[in-house]
Amino acid sequence: MTKSINKEILKKIDELIEEIKNSTEFQDYRQLTQKIEKNQKIKDKIKRLKQIQKELVKRESEHKETKEYLNEWNQIRQELNEIPLYHDWKEIQEKLNDDCEMIKKRLQACLDQN
Repeated sequence: MTKSINKEILKKIDELIEEIKNSTEFQDYRQLTQKIEKNQKIKDKIKRLKQIQKELVKRESEHKETKEYLNEWNQIRQELNEIPLYHDWKEIQEKLNDDCEMIKKRLQACLDQN
């Protein structure tokens, strides 16, 4: 009995994944991701952001000054957000992440009821 329930649950999860993959938002996200991957300016800024984030974590753990890095990080973030392609991509990414988080919370709430 348990195995058939698990198979049914897995089947429903697979169906949900397919629905997400086929959604307009996800398709838009994939297209924008492909465009970003071809845009060197955006890629360079994202790469630099990641470098700064690593440095910030390192400096914070060593209790070193971070102001200069935070200022640069904020500047690059602002520059990225002013690029329509990146802005649109980020908005859709956040929406998809919110949707996934909502699904997770609903599943957790269901499990917590028992």
